[in-house]
Amino acid sequence: DARQAAKPEGPLPLLVVFLVDGSGSMAGERIASLNWAARALVPAMREAAAEHPGADLRIRVLRFATGAEWVQPEPIPASRFA
Repeated sequence: DARQAAKPEGPLPLLVVFLVDGSGSMAGERIASLNWAARALVPAMREAAAEHPGADLRIRVLRFATGAEWVQPEPIPASRFA
């Protein structure tokens, strides 16, 4: 069956990309809200990844302002993301 041949071996790769506004308009309360959301979300993502060992959850951050750039060169496992 073609569907069985297409299944990857090992954990299923799952990539979460955060698009983060790094412009001057994010100062003050806006950046504080973003930081709060990340502090709440990332531990929950780590827990979900630990509960599903068949998934390889990785996180990446793309910062944009006048241009866009990856914050880190490669996706990071959720267990190591800070």
